Amino acid sequence: MDTITESAPRLPEQAIALNAIVASALPWNLGTARGPSKYTVMVALSRRAEPYEIDLIQDPSTVRRLRNAGYEGVYIAIAGRRLLVENTNLEQLRAGLARELARLFRDVSIAALSQHGQRRSELEALVLLERDRREAVEALAAGVRFTC
Repeated sequence: MDTITESAPRLPEQAIALNAIVASALPWNLGTARGPSKYTVMVALSRRAEPYEIDLIQDPSTVRRLRNAGYEGVYIAIAGRRLLVENTNLEQLRAGLARELARLFRDVSIAALSQHGQRRSELEALVLLERDRREAVEALAAGVRFTC
């Protein structure tokens, strides 16, 4: 008898979180008269984001959320184990953007957990349907007699 194996998305054991700014990735002339007023800040993540988390983080609603919180023009993107916070600066992050990003990541973790649970339930239902289908086919096949 064949078995059906599950292949649900892997749920990380820990929520994804922002760790710290990667200082070595800041503009070399920061703090000088010629330093940029806005730039990309790279933030180390606690772990690599799963594809469904990346989708949630980079969703267009994130830009709207940041804009509604007063951070017009700030964009975020995932690059490996880094979050790129574009068109911002350290002062803006200290003044509240970092807190808003932490809330965003908390919400993403909650949504990802919920989404994972829903996908798992859907997969379990599909596994049961497939089992029932296979058993019906096997019963039908068992009822076929090759006799004269």
